[in-house]
Amino acid sequence: MSFEGRLISRSSTTGWWDWIHGELWLFDDGLLRVRTDLTTTMSNGTGRSVPHELPAKTFEPEEREHAVGAHRTNLFIDWNDVREAQLRRGLLCGRLRVKLVNGTERKLLWLRSDHADEPLTATLTDRLGARLAFT
Repeated sequence: MSFEGRLISRSSTTGWWDWIHGELWLFDDGLLRVRTDLTTTMSNGTGRSVPHELPAKTFEPEEREHAVGAHRTNLFIDWNDVREAQLRRGLLCGRLRVKLVNGTERKLLWLRSDHADEPLTATLTDRLGARLAFT
């Protein structure tokens, strides 16, 4: 079984101390963050890091698993594991904060110019409903 993902940002970080951008892939069943490198981070600047027509890619399950294990800041958030989520569109960046059923919390940031909150809002509203808050 393969998974169709849409690239919603190339400027994703896991917090304010994570300076290296990563790709943020949105799936029906979750969200994948894959770290890139310093060159990509610098080339992103502050402008939009993805085209308006979001690129799509098919991932095999092993490919997603391998991506998560390739670096400590890579992660996959399965929507079934989310207890609650907060989505925020700030002045400079967007943020998704999720609390998982196992008690851990994850945070993802991206440049506001990517508008990643738009596809996230649609997916999260559908998947999480009342467990989603906007701040």
